[in-house]
Amino acid sequence: MYTRNKVNEIYLSKGICMLFKEAGFNWKINHWYSGGGKLVDNSDMSPIDWNSDALENECSAFTLDVAQRWLREEKGVIVYVIPRGHNVFEYNIFCDPLIAKSDFKMSPNGDFTYNSTCDFANYDEALAYGIVKGVRMILNK
Repeated sequence: MYTRNKVNEIYLSKGICMLFKEAGFNWKINHWYSGGGKLVDNSDMSPIDWNSDALENECSAFTLDVAQRWLREEKGVIVYVIPRGHNVFEYNIFCDPLIAKSDFKMSPNGDFTYNSTCDFANYDEALAYGIVKGVRMILNK
């Protein structure tokens, strides 16, 4: 689901980044995934949008916090993690209908809040699953 680089930043997998590409992620980033799935660091260059349609099998590579911020700022989807006890976490998703930039319903009954149905052993895992759920809801997958 994610991998850590040398400075302990957590990057989402290529598959998840491809979902964000499909959802319209176009922020300029220094890291990208090659067609073969290798994480490439281009920090020595100016950030660019690696999600161009011309780059069919490549995509931007970004961290959990960038994905969380993009969902919030660009789509109005807020993913957050709640501790429920010692080493027990859950994610929740909130979509403010006044700022949401996506035309999806959060649940069959029209609520704009989604609560995870399982517990996670650490914060990062819960956040990663919440982020994936949020982008899949945008894509109606």
